[in-house]
Amino acid sequence: MLTQPADSFLKGKRFSLLLTHAHADHLIGFPMFPPLFCEDVQCDVYLKTRNGLSAREQVERLISPPLWPIDTSGMKAKPS
Repeated sequence: MLTQPADSFLKGKRFSLLLTHAHADHLIGFPMFPPLFCEDVQCDVYLKTRNGLSAREQVERLISPPLWPIDTSGMKAKPS
């Protein structure tokens, strides 16, 4: 896991992420974004509910085995 402080990437401890839709080409960089591995970061993710799936559920479908080696529980940030 990354151990760099969040402020080396962000000016604050909270940020918002607006995703237009949950296609893989829009989400593929999400699990490699360093602030998501910092415990003191709050991340607000905005994504339209589709087919009854919340934003979290849509992201978790892509960022989980077998498509990705870890799931979202490996991220320390507090997504909302």
